[in-house]
Amino acid sequence: MVPPEANLSLNARNLALAHNSGYNNVVCTCPTSYANLKECIGDLEDDKTRAAINDVLKAVNYEYTGGVTVYHAAEVLYSLKEILAERAKFSLSGPYSNTSRVPLYKSILRRGNRGVVGISYFAG
Repeated sequence: MVPPEANLSLNARNLALAHNSGYNNVVCTCPTSYANLKECIGDLEDDKTRAAINDVLKAVNYEYTGGVTVYHAAEVLYSLKEILAERAKFSLSGPYSNTSRVPLYKSILRRGNRGVVGISYFAG
C-alpha cells in the first residue's frame, strides 16, 4: 500500500505539472486515477496540507497552486452528446436501438465528503 502522503505528493506533482504546462483541465479515462486526483484536489484545499505537500514538491522544483480541474472522459463525452449526435456519420439505429432490449451500462459517480470518490458501473 502506498502511504497517503506519497500518493498526495505524486498527484499534486502531476497537477502542478499540468498547470505549469498551461493545462487547466485534465481528463482521465481511468476511474481510479480520476478519483485519486479529485480527492487530492479536495485534500489540498486545506492550507496546512497544501503547505506540507509543497515542502515535499520543492525538492523537484514544483509547487501546487491549484487552478486545475479534473474530469472523467465520460463527463466530457456526455457534455458533448448533442454536438456528437449532430456530427455523427453513421446511424446507431437498428435492432438494438431500443435500449429496453439490451442491458445498458450506466455509470454513477459516487460522491463522498471530498467530491467524487469513485465510479460504479451497473447493468440496468
